[in-house]
Amino acid sequence: MAAAEVAPCLAPVRRDVGGSEWSGVRVRYTRSGREQHPPRRVPRSCFAPRERHACGRPSDNPPSGWPPTPPRTKDTPIMNMFATYTRKALLATAGIALTAGLAGPTSAALAAEPTTTQTVAVAQTIARTADTPGAPTVEQLMPAGVPDNQSSFTPNAEQLDNARKIIDAGKDMNLPPRAWTIAIATALQESKLENLGHLGDRNDHDSQGLFQQRPSSGWGTVEQITDPDYSAKAFYKGLAQVDGWEDMPLTVAAQTVQVSAYPDHYAQWEKMAADIITDTTK
Repeated sequence: MAAAEVAPCLAPVRRDVGGSEWSGVRVRYTRSGREQHPPRRVPRSCFAPRERHACGRPSDNPPSGWPPTPPRTKDTPIMNMFATYTRKALLATAGIALTAGLAGPTSAALAAEPTTTQTVAVAQTIARTADTPGAPTVEQLMPAGVPDNQSSFTPNAEQLDNARKIIDAGKDMNLPPRAWTIAIATALQESKLENLGHLGDRNDHDSQGLFQQRPSSGWGTVEQITDPDYSAKAFYKGLAQVDGWEDMPLTVAAQTVQVSAYPDHYAQWEKMAADIITDTTK
């Protein structure tokens, strides 16, 4: 006679961490023997502590307490899920730490170190500041003091810009402030610091530019002598060839270079030249 099948036996019900309810291991007795089935989920509303199993067997747990947690193995679904999440969390944490370790120093280095362009710009600014002295003293510009019978006028922006170019040319050639004074006073006399082209009938032979230099006398081409930087450096080269120019009266030094028909006219511009230099180099 075949053995009668019995209803499955439900182990005490418990709650998991997420609030779901699980039944214990289900046991079925059949003709082939005793079979075990994995736990099954029980709806929350069906849960209640019970004194007896569904088969009538008394429960080992008191009716007022929670049933003990059944032992779990690596094959239990929720444990598999927990292990998977744990592995993912550990891998993510390790990845973040590795990324921070690799990218951190590089980002800090980039933030701490300026770019090549910034470094060059700062270096150039420092070099210009170091190479640019303050305004020269009156003794450097006019060693013999302020001369008498001085002339002056109010220069416009173009004239001041030409004076600035004459000063810059003297700095490029490492000449002292006294040379700047002689050069600007000479240009004041020759052209009133205007870069003159050919004036037609009013032109003095082929003289042009700030210093009224003549191409026919070997000062350079028209394009060269009308370039303020070129013409100023050409004048400085001529001045540097005059022995003792630093100790000469301004008009004597200028006349030695220019060979003008009016050798004494340069002296009247010495103070104005010094004032322009002082105002320009402040």
